[in-house]
Amino acid sequence: MKGTVYLIHLDEKISHAQHYIGWTNFFEKRIEHHRNGNGAKFLAEAVRLSINFEVVRTWKNKDGNFERKLKNQKNARRLCPKCKEKTK
Repeated sequence: MKGTVYLIHLDEKISHAQHYIGWTNFFEKRIEHHRNGNGAKFLAEAVRLSINFEVVRTWKNKDGNFERKLKNQKNARRLCPKCKEKTK
Protein backbone atom coordinates (compact mmCIF):
# COMPACT_ATOMS: atom_id res chain seq x y z
CA MET A 1 0.00 0.00 0.00
CA LYS A 2 1.34 3.43 -0.96
CA GLY A 3 1.39 6.45 1.32
CA THR A 4 3.73 9.16 2.56
CA VAL A 5 7.08 8.68 4.23
CA TYR A 6 8.08 11.70 6.30
CA LEU A 7 11.08 13.03 8.21
CA ILE A 8 10.62 15.01 11.41
CA HIS A 9 13.37 17.22 12.86
CA LEU A 10 13.36 18.04 16.59
CA ASP A 11 14.74 21.34 17.87
CA GLU A 12 16.65 19.44 20.57
CA LYS A 13 18.00 15.91 20.84
CA ILE A 14 16.36 13.28 22.98
CA SER A 15 19.17 11.05 24.17
CA HIS A 16 21.18 10.72 20.96
CA ALA A 17 18.39 11.22 18.39
CA GLN A 18 17.03 14.35 16.74
CA HIS A 19 14.98 12.86 13.89
CA TYR A 20 12.02 10.59 13.34
CA ILE A 21 11.10 8.81 10.12
CA GLY A 22 7.53 7.58 9.71
CA TRP A 23 5.06 6.29 7.13
CA THR A 24 1.31 6.78 6.83
CA ASN A 25 -1.65 6.70 4.48
CA PHE A 26 -3.25 9.63 6.33
CA PHE A 27 -0.48 12.21 6.61
CA GLU A 28 -2.33 15.15 8.17
CA LYS A 29 -4.07 12.96 10.77
CA ARG A 30 -0.82 11.20 11.67
CA ILE A 31 1.04 14.47 12.21
CA GLU A 32 -1.85 15.68 14.36
CA HIS A 33 -1.53 12.50 16.45
CA HIS A 34 2.19 13.15 16.89
CA ARG A 35 1.54 16.75 17.96
CA ASN A 36 -0.97 15.49 20.54
CA GLY A 37 1.59 13.06 21.98
CA ASN A 38 -0.10 9.95 20.56
CA GLY A 39 1.50 7.36 18.33
CA ALA A 40 5.27 7.09 18.31
CA LYS A 41 6.83 6.93 21.79
CA PHE A 42 9.79 9.04 20.66
CA LEU A 43 7.59 11.94 19.59
CA ALA A 44 5.33 11.52 22.62
CA GLU A 45 8.46 12.07 24.71
CA ALA A 46 9.25 15.21 22.70
CA VAL A 47 5.76 16.53 23.43
CA ARG A 48 6.14 15.66 27.12
CA LEU A 49 9.47 17.54 27.24
CA SER A 50 8.03 20.49 25.25
CA ILE A 51 10.54 20.00 22.43
CA ASN A 52 9.32 21.54 19.20
CA PHE A 53 9.44 19.49 16.03
CA GLU A 54 8.47 19.89 12.39
CA VAL A 55 8.12 17.81 9.26
CA VAL A 56 11.06 18.82 7.10
CA ARG A 57 10.80 16.35 4.24
CA THR A 58 8.25 14.01 2.66
CA TRP A 59 8.32 11.30 0.02
CA LYS A 60 4.92 10.77 -1.64
CA ASN A 61 3.55 7.53 -3.06
CA LYS A 62 5.96 5.31 -1.08
CA ASP A 63 5.41 2.24 1.06
CA GLY A 64 6.60 0.96 4.41
CA ASN A 65 9.56 -0.77 2.75
CA PHE A 66 10.95 2.62 1.72
CA GLU A 67 10.53 3.88 5.30
CA ARG A 68 12.42 0.81 6.59
CA LYS A 69 15.25 1.39 4.09
CA LEU A 70 15.66 4.97 5.32
CA LYS A 71 15.56 3.91 8.97
CA ASN A 72 18.11 1.13 8.38
CA GLN A 73 20.58 3.69 7.04
CA LYS A 74 20.65 5.22 10.55
CA ASN A 75 21.58 8.57 9.10
CA ALA A 76 18.45 10.73 9.03
CA ARG A 77 20.64 13.79 9.62
CA ARG A 78 21.99 13.40 6.08
CA LEU A 79 18.42 13.52 4.72
CA CYS A 80 17.42 16.57 6.79
CA PRO A 81 17.43 19.96 5.04
CA LYS A 82 17.61 21.79 8.40
CA CYS A 83 20.77 19.95 9.38
CA LYS A 84 22.31 20.57 5.98
CA GLU A 85 21.71 24.33 6.47
CA LYS A 86 23.60 24.24 9.77
CA THR A 87 26.69 22.74 8.17
CA LYS A 88 27.00 25.47 5.52
